[in-house]
Amino acid sequence: MLGLFLVLLVFDFAILGLWQLQGANTATADMPPHTDPFALISNQLDADPQRNISTIGFDTDLSFASLNGTDIGFIDLSSLKPIENNLFQEASSSQGPVLLYDELIVRQTLAFNATLVNYLNSGDPAIFSTIAFGSKARVKLANLAPDSQIEYHRLAFGEILHNGPNYYLIVQANYTLRTDGESSGWPVAHKTIFIYQLQAVNNTMLITDFEQLEL
Repeated sequence: MLGLFLVLLVFDFAILGLWQLQGANTATADMPPHTDPFALISNQLDADPQRNISTIGFDTDLSFASLNGTDIGFIDLSSLKPIENNLFQEASSSQGPVLLYDELIVRQTLAFNATLVNYLNSGDPAIFSTIAFGSKARVKLANLAPDSQIEYHRLAFGEILHNGPNYYLIVQANYTLRTDGESSGWPVAHKTIFIYQLQAVNNTMLITDFEQLEL
């Protein structure tokens, strides 16, 4: 009887140890966002494998505070706050490596802009992999420079903030458009602020909306 009690006691401790180990593996620890935006961006440059964008960088002046008084439409600027826990997904054998919010946001936005070149110039649909299905971003994409050819000169990343499940990134894009059917046929240079809204979809972040402000 004593032997059976000892066996059960050892079994209980083994189960307790296994539960604690599993709990340690699934616990979510807060991770701050990257402190070096240049390193953050440079690590995502392979999202533009064809180098459709001539220059990609960071601009400290691209902040949401600079937009105060501007009607963005889908954003209440006063509700935005910095990312506190940057951990999107912990590493696991089933899900893969650690994923971070700011890395996914920069990567998807860079991929969107890089594939935008192929979309406008040749109709390549790869851009839709960066956009959430059924989102406002898909509708707006159809009206973004239709019947145009684009040459992308510079993409500068700025501040990332969030409000609940919605994450926002501000960028500045410098590009040249040549629109079919224009009487002059000359390309027109653009300097545009884009604000992107992204949400978590499965194991990544996808663009759900965007707004543009011509400078």
